[in-house]
Amino acid sequence: MDAVMEILQQIPAQGPTPTAVQVCAMQPSLHVSIKGFMGSVQDPIETSTVPTSTTHPTTMPPSAIQASNNTQSSTQLPTERTYPPGFFFQRIRCWTDEQLDALNISHNPMVSPRILIENNYIPTRRDREVYTNLLRAFTEPNELDISEYNATSTMMKHNQLQSTFHLLSLIFDMAFKNEPMPCTVDILIMQLGMRINVFKDNFLVDREPIPFHLRKFNMKGTLNCNGGIYHQTDRKRKQPLVVFAKITHPSPYTTHKREISHALLPMVTEYDHGLIRPKYTGFCISVHGTEYRITRADASHTYFEDLRHGRPTNETLLVNQTVKYDLMWREDRGEFLEAFYGMCGFLVEYWRGVGG
Repeated sequence: MDAVMEILQQIPAQGPTPTAVQVCAMQPSLHVSIKGFMGSVQDPIETSTVPTSTTHPTTMPPSAIQASNNTQSSTQLPTERTYPPGFFFQRIRCWTDEQLDALNISHNPMVSPRILIENNYIPTRRDREVYTNLLRAFTEPNELDISEYNATSTMMKHNQLQSTFHLLSLIFDMAFKNEPMPCTVDILIMQLGMRINVFKDNFLVDREPIPFHLRKFNMKGTLNCNGGIYHQTDRKRKQPLVVFAKITHPSPYTTHKREISHALLPMVTEYDHGLIRPKYTGFCISVHGTEYRITRADASHTYFEDLRHGRPTNETLLVNQTVKYDLMWREDRGEFLEAFYGMCGFLVEYWRGVGG
């Protein structure tokens, strides 16, 4: 544990000091009863307030709320909407199936890197040499080489990712001993990214929880995550592109919800800042020990317009997820690098669409 903390202390935090408000997840639930849901939210969140007539009645079941919205849509739709505290960002344990249903999710688990990221962003011939050399270094050690890490071995001494394997070895050892594991995703991503031109020329890593101020939804707080990836020109860290999530208790049910909520943050932030796109995209990299998974979410501008105004939506939130890559294994390391490299290439073009 001391060795891991020494590594953590070597990388200075780059982001703004987090606010005192701490929340854990984001989950819009527009067609469900609010009563009971709000009773379990403990974190104080600063929000604006409007008359209660602008929010759903607390006693309505989902079907009644949806029917009510359909009836009123022909007369008058709200132009501004205030959600109760914690409506988007709340503790994972407070989520309900109805809230997930309200997001109208189309979920594709265990997709390949070439499904997660369009083929255009898989390493091109121009980048192939750098990518091939990094792939060779990343997949050279086997599981035993990492678990019994030896810095003086010939392989490790000449491997450009020696420090990465040292980190994985420490985390593996802590997991084997059932000790608490610090989240080191920011370190590993930096160690990989700084060896990829498309990453080091465009992005930076921040380990701080991410503050948000969604004026269109009248919500303000801080997502209690493990930081994320930003574009270098985003000096005030207002627009995360990738959010890091540490999975403490890897239950498939809670993990799924946390990854979706974290991937939603970049998208809803862009929408709230007035950046109009045909399609918004957000990424989440979730970590448990040596297991890494990338989640991608896509939704249209109309989708967020419907959420903002409380309308039932026919638009979908498309969620694609890779398998869990255990970086102790060569094959998993190779696929994770392919997905990560492709994601970086995609985000360069995506940011240019913003005008950055």
